[in-house]
Amino acid sequence: KALRSIHTDEAFDALNRGSSQTDARVRQQVREDLAGFYSEGAFEVARSGLEKEKNPAIVATLVRSLGAYAKPEVHSLLLARLNAPSFRNEVADAAIAAMRLQDDPGYLEPILETLARDESKFTTPGFSQGLVVLGYLGRNEADKTKPREFLLGHLNSRKRAVRIASLEALGELGPGASAALGKLTAQLPTVGPEQRLIVAKSIWQIDAASPAVFPALI
Repeated sequence: KALRSIHTDEAFDALNRGSSQTDARVRQQVREDLAGFYSEGAFEVARSGLEKEKNPAIVATLVRSLGAYAKPEVHSLLLARLNAPSFRNEVADAAIAAMRLQDDPGYLEPILETLARDESKFTTPGFSQGLVVLGYLGRNEADKTKPREFLLGHLNSRKRAVRIASLEALGELGPGASAALGKLTAQLPTVGPEQRLIVAKSIWQIDAASPAVFPALI
């Protein structure tokens, strides 16, 4: 951590020498510290690390660090890890987080397909993160039908975190998700005060002029 705070080429090289440590805990800390550097060298270290590293937690750290780089090769690297099996799907979680950083709607379809196919493999927080990223990446798309319908399908999930994530993601989609207004408005009288505020916020993000928003806040 001290070397990371120095942030010089010498500190980077010293840290990188620790990336081959046999102790996974040490390698994890080294990889996290190296991810704090933004440079061509840091990218190459992360990319090459993916070819050798087997520990899924460390792979997840490497994958997440790739999100900061606007390089053509990042796309295929992230797609490969989106579908890579790992404990509690932590590598796929990291790929989705990196895709959000990339802010590329080209990832929308692959994320949607993965979430639909592998929902049971994700933790609740991981799946919920994926839903929110769908809304974020789809916010500027002309046709929001697929993400909107997928999100609507999770509005009544038994898991509260998934319901909340669906609401937040629909709000992220904005005016293009106007077809969801009917279902969102219908939820207002059926949910508790906290969730009602979230529903109202989503409705407002989709249609600020909706007459359903103000009464929900009283």
